[in-house]
Amino acid sequence: STQSTWGILQMKSLFIFAHPVKDSFCRAILNTFTKTLEKNGQQYLIRDLYKMNFNPVLTSEEMEGFHRGIIPKDIEEEQTHIKNHDCLIFIHPIWCAGFPAIMKGYFDKVFIPGFAFAHTEKGMQGLLTTKKAILVRTHGAPREYYEHQVWTAMDVTSSQVLSNTGMKIKKSVFFPGICPQTKKDILQGYLKEAETIAESLKDMIQRSLLLLLH
Repeated sequence: STQSTWGILQMKSLFIFAHPVKDSFCRAILNTFTKTLEKNGQQYLIRDLYKMNFNPVLTSEEMEGFHRGIIPKDIEEEQTHIKNHDCLIFIHPIWCAGFPAIMKGYFDKVFIPGFAFAHTEKGMQGLLTTKKAILVRTHGAPREYYEHQVWTAMDVTSSQVLSNTGMKIKKSVFFPGICPQTKKDILQGYLKEAETIAESLKDMIQRSLLLLLH
């Protein structure tokens, strides 16, 4: 039936969230996403890296274990969450022109060979080809500061990390100029854009359903 098919096609979203401050604008973005998904009856899970006390440091013992196929239980848990969800939504600030250390460590320790990609004779082959990704980043500098080469370089770097896994990046956005002096209407505009992105997840499901029914 159409109803049972809709249930099968429900998009499950996994949030990888990194900001230590409870009332940060990143948190407001996360809340906007989750409220929209709840309104649309969609399932999601939040992995709040700071709240989890995720350890971003990759030790020599862990790296040697990875090469032998030994995966720590906490890393295996994160990989299972990724396997069980359709869309990964990364929300974090830009610090020192890149990822917060805790987010970078998440990529280093979770998106490892054998899980996220494989080395083949033809080069790197992504293993997460059925997954979609959305990148949402904030930073304090005004748009003019990052708009040209720096912004492009950051986007290429972060997008490449996910492209190597075979994920399809559906949206990649920056929200600049986040500081205590930022005007309320600007912040509301950013949150409205976040809501629109969240709504697009429902549209992806509807398109998939129409293709299946035809």
